[in-house]
Amino acid sequence: MTSGLFQLLGLTETDGNNEGPEDAQAFRERFDEALAKVNESFRTASPVAPTSLLDELNAQRDSLIAAYQTVANKFDSDGAQPPDDDANRVLTAAEALGDKSASTAQEAEAARSKWEEVQSLFDDAAAQAAELLDASHPKGETLGKLVETIRDKVSMRSFNEAVGAFSQANPKITQLYEEFV
Repeated sequence: MTSGLFQLLGLTETDGNNEGPEDAQAFRERFDEALAKVNESFRTASPVAPTSLLDELNAQRDSLIAAYQTVANKFDSDGAQPPDDDANRVLTAAEALGDKSASTAQEAEAARSKWEEVQSLFDDAAAQAAELLDASHPKGETLGKLVETIRDKVSMRSFNEAVGAFSQANPKITQLYEEFV
């Protein structure tokens, strides 16, 4: 049951060998604490992380919640831990997803910051490319497409890719524009 979740998070079965919760209440509290970390990281990452990455993390969170519910149902009526180690593995997976989502949020914020550092330069280069296109420069159409590709990367919140593409394109746009004027 938890092995698929472990695989999604890059964990091995031995990663779940920490001391498990002593009862259903402790299991719920530890899970809620780990899930709160995941959710907080999602709130931070949502405005800046690529949608595809957020979708992947959401799927992992959904799998984690399903695994939690399955294991929570295994605790007996007096709240004692079930005989298998699934509760331990679910908690390990929850903590791993919390770490992964926190890291994702930090990386996404750093990528957005990099983009913000070059955005005004990009806007200038985009205006230059548009001017070349309007003047029917032989490279104008190609540059216009390149600018749109970078804008698409920004709209998809793929800021690292946008910065990389702009870093490569900017010298060429500048050179062509300077030759043009």
